[in-house]
Amino acid sequence: MKKPIPPLPALAAPWRFWGAILVLAAMTTLAVFSYMRIGVPKVQTGAPAVRGTGDERDHVLGEAAADVRVILYSDTECPFCNSFHDYSLPKILDEYGSRVAVVYRHYPIVTLHPNARIEADATECAYEQKGHQGFWSLLNALYNAIDKENTFDIAQIPRLAQEVGLDPARLEKCMDSGQGDAWVKKNMDQATTVGVYKTPTVYVENVKTGKSVLIAGAGFTATKAAIETMLKPAVSQ
Repeated sequence: MKKPIPPLPALAAPWRFWGAILVLAAMTTLAVFSYMRIGVPKVQTGAPAVRGTGDERDHVLGEAAADVRVILYSDTECPFCNSFHDYSLPKILDEYGSRVAVVYRHYPIVTLHPNARIEADATECAYEQKGHQGFWSLLNALYNAIDKENTFDIAQIPRLAQEVGLDPARLEKCMDSGQGDAWVKKNMDQATTVGVYKTPTVYVENVKTGKSVLIAGAGFTATKAAIETMLKPAVSQ
């Protein structure tokens, strides 16, 4: 009668170790791939109409009366939004200038960035103090500060406000009242009806022809292509 072959305990532990390493590596690769996919633009033509310029509270860069408008839905703590703000937005304005109207809209994704809505509220309270100049000054300061710090402390908002010439006490009082947040909520509600679900998303429309495109996860290249398409004159039938 043959004796049973004994187990190999000395080899079991190393194989379990390397097996765990391989599983961890696979999970990490999947997570990185999924994260990178967030930045891949998803283009939707014939998007639902969006009310763009016309409301004096709309924060517009470029030419407000331009035929082509680019409505940007953004989140101050989204890294892709930060990149769009620092890189894509200046290039769009430099290249197209008076031919487009760029409208900034808030879409803080609080499930990922709990402080983003508070920061959006702060920028609208900056508007309450100094109009569009106050809004853009604080928004730029926030993007700059968040770009430099992995975790931005919202307790620094009053300091940033003071640095750009705002009254920090008035800003905090406004934020406590919810006055600025009303516009933020309006932006978010409208974004949802249009189909926005991630940031940055741009809605590009030719107001004369009615043609439009919604780009989720937009960057400069995809936005530029949409602008070029919308700038083309309508072909008569």
